[in-house]
Amino acid sequence: MAVRYMNSAGRAALQLGRGIDTTTGTPLGVAIQPEAGQVDPHNSGQTVSYDVTIIETSEELEESLGLSIGAEMRYGLFSASGKFEMSEKTQYKSFATYLLAKCEVRNPPVGMYDPKGKPAAADIVNIEDRFRRAYGDAFVRSALTGGEFYIIIEIVHTDTNVQKSMAASLQAEYNGFLVSGGVDFNLSEDMRHRMSSAQTRIIQYQASGSGVTCSLVNDVAGALNRLKAFPQIALDNPVAIQVELASYDTIPELQGNPWTRANLRERLDDCARKRARYKQVVDELDFFLTSDNRQYFSDPPADEDARAWKASYASALNKVMSHAEGLAEGGIDTGFEEAADLPTVRLKRIIAPPEATIVQVPDLTHTPLAAAQSHLAALGLVAQPNSRSVPEADVATPRMQVLGQAPAPQTPVAKGSSVRLDYAVTRSKWLKPLLEIDRVRLVNRVHFAQ
Repeated sequence: MAVRYMNSAGRAALQLGRGIDTTTGTPLGVAIQPEAGQVDPHNSGQTVSYDVTIIETSEELEESLGLSIGAEMRYGLFSASGKFEMSEKTQYKSFATYLLAKCEVRNPPVGMYDPKGKPAAADIVNIEDRFRRAYGDAFVRSALTGGEFYIIIEIVHTDTNVQKSMAASLQAEYNGFLVSGGVDFNLSEDMRHRMSSAQTRIIQYQASGSGVTCSLVNDVAGALNRLKAFPQIALDNPVAIQVELASYDTIPELQGNPWTRANLRERLDDCARKRARYKQVVDELDFFLTSDNRQYFSDPPADEDARAWKASYASALNKVMSHAEGLAEGGIDTGFEEAADLPTVRLKRIIAPPEATIVQVPDLTHTPLAAAQSHLAALGLVAQPNSRSVPEADVATPRMQVLGQAPAPQTPVAKGSSVRLDYAVTRSKWLKPLLEIDRVRLVNRVHFAQ
């Protein structure tokens, strides 16, 4: 068996040497002689990683949280796991946009370097069922301390384009703050205004810290400030966050006949996938049925239909959970069969046309005309030059410079809008003689006609 890793935050029973059933994540007996854990002196540093990610699917959320169907997601059917619980609280909805900001801190591992099997365990190693039930198929060989901090920001807006652009803007603002070396994060005024028009929800998970350093944060700025401060928090008050599992065949005294539970794992994984799908449908219908949230959907179903669908999927959710528990306990040995009459649910989001990008008209007065035209083009605006002639003797009026404009400076307009630029040119000295010649010609034509 390859070495495996399991999230251990909140799992007090996963001490060094503890036996584990890797199919279900259940902690069992100890088949290992006691040995004090040690830190490798050549691997004694701390590692820290940050990430701010826009989440598009429930699978991306699970992956970003370090969950998987074949590990914590399966274990989550039977025992508490901090990140699994966070995923549950998120109530992922396909029509919302999610921003996940995280910081993971890893202190050096503490492990057993020469584990030995207990005589009592060695005596039954070849009695497959007894050994597996008593000690599982792996044991905890080492543990990592440190900390994990995750913030999920859920954004729902009537315009899905605005919803996505808000997440992207928020991601850019935080990434800029992270590399700037600044002390405190504050949302820009534009971002605060945009978020005031949306539904936002913050879900927090933190492992490590003490007292005020692990208190609940209730706004975006507070969440991101906590994120940046987290490495020091995890250094001051670390927790065991991950364990390394090794198979018993790595210990000479416990090498015996290998066994497999592949069919059980596949059936449990299938239950976990169905459970995740059923729960997402229940959460989406619950959102639809709450308050005035119908405004986000086109062709919404009747409330009585949505309630009936929710009841069907809630029932399926309970059934698949019970089936998975029966598989894990050995009372069931068949896969879960989905009900043939389970309804197909599709909630269609209103897709609004792309939001017009608004820019402010710059102050271009006294700017050379060519430079003003270039400036407007760079902003996505269209220049409309408007000239007027002034006598050559007028030396007070500058030529080929913007003397006036419309709209006025600082006016918000959509990209593609036109801006009139008034400027002056010198009246030609030949203009008056030419006009006089034309007048004489006109008079002659009149006399000729008579």
